[in-house]
Formats: sequence, C-alpha cells, structure tokens
Amino acid sequence: MRLALRPLRRDDRAALVCVLGQLSFESRLNRFFAPLLSHTESMLARLTDVDQTSQFAWLASVGEGAGAKPIAVARYVRLSTDSPRAEIGIAVADAFQHRGVGTALLRALAVVARRNGIKRFVGQVRTENHAARELLSAAGAKLGYAGPDALRFELRLDSFIRRPPQLIGK
Repeated sequence: MRLALRPLRRDDRAALVCVLGQLSFESRLNRFFAPLLSHTESMLARLTDVDQTSQFAWLASVGEGAGAKPIAVARYVRLSTDSPRAEIGIAVADAFQHRGVGTALLRALAVVARRNGIKRFVGQVRTENHAARELLSAAGAKLGYAGPDALRFELRLDSFIRRPPQLIGK
C-alpha cells in the first residue's frame, strides 16, 4: 500500500466527508467521543479551518491521481496562542486500520508540530480504544486515567521524533 500525505485545505470538505463515511460507529465514537451519526456544515468548516501553524492537518490517500481515495485525517490544534502543547486527533478508515497508517500520520504530524514550536501532544482516548492506546504507548506517550471511560496522554515530541519508526500492523 502506498500512502500519500498532503496538508488538508479549507476546500477539502468532500475529502473529509469521504474519510468520515468510511468510519464505523465504533471508530466515530473513538475519534469524537460521540457516535457522530452525521456531520454539519459548521463542523466541516471547523475541521477544515487550518492555518498550517497553530492548527494543522494531514490528509492521507491511497491510489494515484484522479483515482486517489482519502482514507485518513490527522490534526493538531495548539491549546493557546503561545502554548507548547497541542491536542491531536487521528481518524483512519476502518479498512486501513492496523496497517501503520496512524503511526505514519502521528510521526508526520509530530515533525510539522515541532517545526511550529509545539513540544508536546496531549489529549484523551477512550479506554476501549485499544488501537490508539497501542499507538501512543509505542510512541512513548505517558498515559493516565482521566475518568472511568477515558485516558489522558502526553507525548514529548523531541523524544518521539528521535525514536526509530516502529510500524504497527500488517
């Protein structure tokens, strides 16, 4: 499988809808902490509104040219204007999970974030989201309980970027 990455743009709503349409109920729940049965125009506008510095997103596709199919999105959002921390979110189409796509996106996201002055990724994952927990643990993130259904994580980017890539999956 050949994966192509490019920065997400404001005019990528159709590509984002394509990725979201390839997520199962469980995957939507894992990514958004809600089943997200539909997406609104305001939500799509918010998710595609990236300034490429304090908010950045990668769009991953497979295939070439006009036949390329969007299969994943990974983003970070800086917590505040001068914060060295950013929240992240990664969504990978169900058919492409457990094949190293999330790992590749996390690494690519970390490189861009580091160039933009971000030193740590933070966020929460559902305790049932074993794939995300495995990805974060392999990356060297610190995990702790945020509540009965969620774990909080923190990933130092300098040590993660220096770590040799470890692909998880088939």
